[in-house]
Amino acid sequence: MMSTQKKGTLVMDKKIYTGVKAFSTVGGAAIGAIYFLASLIVNLPNVSLVLGVILCIMAASSVLLYFISRRFNMYDGEMDVVEKDGVKTFSLVLSTDPDDLINQKVVAFKVCK
Repeated sequence: MMSTQKKGTLVMDKKIYTGVKAFSTVGGAAIGAIYFLASLIVNLPNVSLVLGVILCIMAASSVLLYFISRRFNMYDGEMDVVEKDGVKTFSLVLSTDPDDLINQKVVAFKVCK
C-alpha cells in the first residue's frame, strides 16, 4: 500500500516493505534450501525448475526493493528547521497518525531546512 505525504511524495507501507525485504534476503533462500534438501531425501521432481523460479522471484523482489528504497522514502514524517533571529526552531510534521507510533521501536524523520 502507498499513502500520500504532505509534499506529494509517496511512502510505501513499512509492513509490505519489510515482508518483501525478508523474503528477498532470507525467506527465498530458506525455501530453496529446504526444497533442495527435501528433494535429496524424498526425490522430489523438477528441482532445477523450482529453484530457478525461486531465484527469479528473489531477483525480481530485490530489484523492486532497490528502486523503492531509492525513489520512496521510509520516514514517519519531516522535521522542519527554521532559523529566525539566530534561533533555530524544530517542528515535527508526522505523515501518519500519532497513535500508530506507539507500536514502533524507531521513528524516523527527514530533516527539511
